[in-house]
Amino acid sequence: MKLSEIIKLYPTKSHSGLIKTVMTEYISIVKRFASDAVSGCSIAKVTTADVRAGPSDTLIG
Repeated sequence: MKLSEIIKLYPTKSHSGLIKTVMTEYISIVKRFASDAVSGCSIAKVTTADVRAGPSDTLIG
């Protein structure tokens, strides 16, 4: 059973900036969850208010 698929994306410059911003925030949240789990703390509830990422520079200009 195949569980993954390769997808080729050809994003524009603005899309690339947005993808990088979103993935950076995602990785940050996963690291925080992993750190909480390893330390034995309860995993904190995360809401959209907790997101630290601002708009991508490519979207501002």
